[in-house]
Amino acid sequence: LMVRHLLALSMMGALLGCPAALAKEPAPVETWEVIVETEGRGEIKKLALAPNGDILVAGFLGRTGPGAEGPQSDAWLARYAPDGQQLWSRLLGDRYRDEALDMSVSTDGVITIAGWRDVELTQGHQAINSFVARFSADGELLWQAILADPSRRIVTANAVVLGDGSVLVAGHDETAGSAGTRALVAKVSAEGRIEWMFSPPEYVDGVMPLVKNALRA
Repeated sequence: LMVRHLLALSMMGALLGCPAALAKEPAPVETWEVIVETEGRGEIKKLALAPNGDILVAGFLGRTGPGAEGPQSDAWLARYAPDGQQLWSRLLGDRYRDEALDMSVSTDGVITIAGWRDVELTQGHQAINSFVARFSADGELLWQAILADPSRRIVTANAVVLGDGSVLVAGHDETAGSAGTRALVAKVSAEGRIEWMFSPPEYVDGVMPLVKNALRA
């Protein structure tokens, strides 16, 4: 039995600050709703505006397939015009589950997403890598970098694009048999090469201070 779910993207905007807002009549309000049909769960994790005002969404869409051993999903990136018209939609995934958790848009419209990927998902065992992917303003996949270590589960949840086009990502990792997670920061070059990846010697409450320190460096 295939169950399909609907994912809604809504927009409501009042024209504040214009003469109409000062008149007795209420300001015009523009609303729209886009319904995205997906197999299984779907979720928008991040919203952003492109330099020209288009709306960008990132998250994941569920899927089904033969021989599925559990839930499956693809990381999802889509672009919508301000009136709600979908301009393009892209999926990025492997065999099991992929989710985009963060997105950063540069001034030239290039889009970078970061998230996590199941590389093994069987009963009693889960192996997780993280990915950073870059798309052109037209939705073309430019490159994809995988942060992987067989001994660790790695999740990246924050991405910051630097002035030279490189990317700082932050999240956490967990080693086999450990009782908790550690903060993690990595840097990916503008060409998609992993330059470095490290975890601090002791747990840090939140990873964004690590990103700020790396930016200062």
